Amino acid sequence: MSVRRYRTKSPVVQAYQVGSAEAWPNWFHASYSNGWISNIDATSHESLFNWCTIRSLDGKRRVDRGDWIVSDAQGNLARCDRRMFEETYALIEGCDARR
Repeated sequence: MSVRRYRTKSPVVQAYQVGSAEAWPNWFHASYSNGWISNIDATSHESLFNWCTIRSLDGKRRVDRGDWIVSDAQGNLARCDRRMFEETYALIEGCDARR
């Protein structure tokens, strides 16, 4: 019997790293306005927060500084820790990250 190999079918996603100095992308603002992102622990500037809560398909999840919030093509949110994000996703150069 031969050994079968598989690769992931990862779709293109949008992502934001909690605690980064980057401005919130538009999808993040929309998710916050709709209540899908809440409890933002803002210290001084909106993008420099330490943690927040997201509503994902698995229920409410806390996302801490350094973790990523990933938004799929349907707008579903998920938490991804830094190590898993770096192993799973690669930046697509030339894409408009503000969308």
